[in-house]
Amino acid sequence: MSNEPPPFPPSRNNERDNNERGDYGEKNRFDRSSRYDEPTGNEFVDSGMIPLKNKPALVGYYLGIASLLPILGILFAPFAFVLGIMGLRKFKQNPHVKGHVHAWLGIIFGGVVGLINLGCSLLYGAMMFDMFK
Repeated sequence: MSNEPPPFPPSRNNERDNNERGDYGEKNRFDRSSRYDEPTGNEFVDSGMIPLKNKPALVGYYLGIASLLPILGILFAPFAFVLGIMGLRKFKQNPHVKGHVHAWLGIIFGGVVGLINLGCSLLYGAMMFDMFK
């Protein structure tokens, strides 16, 4: 048996060892079961910032961001728009799912940026067609 001290001092009150909080509501500093003591590394996922339960909204958001690409955006924008609408419907059916902001951003990026991309591409095509006439 070694002469090392215990990892934490013993309590004077056995009932307090079983409770998470002390007599005055303060946190028991020797309680190692608290989930907030050590970071998990998934703060964004745990806080609900990434709506993992609303896949259409999340994928629509990412495709909406990808629709910002100049030429490839024409391909991604319609999918972002449709998935954003699907994600918004899923949120309205079950508000606990979250992800309505991601869904709206997918709709906005898919619709507005997609139309801008399409217009610029058509304008560029008309200029090129006019150039080779």
